[in-house]
Order: sequence, then C-alpha cells, then structure tokens
Amino acid sequence: MSVGFALVPFAIQLGQFSMLLLVSWAATALALRAGRDGLAGLALAPTLVKPELAIPVALALLLARRWRGVAALGSCTTVAIAASLAVASVERLWAYPAFVLSAAGTDTHGTIVH
Repeated sequence: MSVGFALVPFAIQLGQFSMLLLVSWAATALALRAGRDGLAGLALAPTLVKPELAIPVALALLLARRWRGVAALGSCTTVAIAASLAVASVERLWAYPAFVLSAAGTDTHGTIVH
C-alpha cells in the first residue's frame, strides 16, 4: 500500500492528474449524498483542469437545482479564470488557440498544413 502512495507524487510530477480527479469526483459524490451541496461544488473544483469532466456534473447540479453547489463551483471557476488572467495577459490567452493550432501542424483556420 505504501508503494501506491509513493507513486502518487511521481504521477503528478509527470502530469497525470487522474488520481486527483478521481478523489475529486468521489468527494463530490459523498458531499452530494450528505446534502452538502456547497462542499460538493468545492470538491468538484479540481476537475476544472479538465473541463470536459466538470461540465456534466455541473449540468447535473443545475438540472437538480442544487444552487449552493452551482454557486460554489462558479466561484471556484471565477477564481481560476482570474488567476489565469493574472499570470498571463489577456493578449496571451487570446493568442493561445492559434499557437495550439500552429503547433499541431494546422493553420489558424484548422486546415492541416503539410
């Protein structure tokens, strides 16, 4: 068991956030089951590193009208966006999609360049 715990920091150093995201989802599920919607929204916040994992749960919170969870996740999202803007300028954030497309071998319109 201790070997597993020793590998967690190593995996995180390699950029593997799967374990943290699993813990985040599990904590969210436990908080929702306990009726602690605000805590559930906070527990869901680490999934913002992969928004495609946060969106379905956020939509479920919206549809279930669990407003405290939605508000907590929205607050965390706002803080994350503000931190991104503080670290990188707005111009750099707008230039990022073009950079990703050029690095992927496409022009700025998404057409593959040979």
